[in-house]
Amino acid sequence: MLMILFGAMLMSQVGTAVIFVYLAISQKIAEDPELMTAMVYVVAAIACSMIGLSFLIFSKMVNAASEKSALSDKLRGFQTAMIIRMALLEAPAILAAVAIFLTGSFYFLVVNAVTLVMFAMMIPRKDKVIALLRLSAPEIHLVNDPGSIVMEYEVGSAD
Repeated sequence: MLMILFGAMLMSQVGTAVIFVYLAISQKIAEDPELMTAMVYVVAAIACSMIGLSFLIFSKMVNAASEKSALSDKLRGFQTAMIIRMALLEAPAILAAVAIFLTGSFYFLVVNAVTLVMFAMMIPRKDKVIALLRLSAPEIHLVNDPGSIVMEYEVGSAD
């Protein structure tokens, strides 16, 4: 499930950037120096804070998850941490795409590219999960066993 969400969020960032770049080119939006100045500071501040927060919050949540006793609790904690991290990294990319459209300046593609590369580098892989959660040998065996049920989700009834 996490890989599907990862792919969808990555494609939403790329898609948004492509659409806004296309609109900026096709509409021939003239650069607005005043708006450009404001957006440079806003985008830079938000991008830096979101990227920093994504690392800080992720590490705190993964450390808390790794201390849980049940494997399912550890994995749920990791999943939550990844979703929050992805959302925090998606925000600057979307904001940079909007800034391209509003200002007509393609300099914001740099912010978009940096956040996309960072986002793509954090792809959730099994070996990363095992290392970050510091799983024990029996837990690693459960995670690697395709027949084992590690986590179950409660599905509500359609009343």
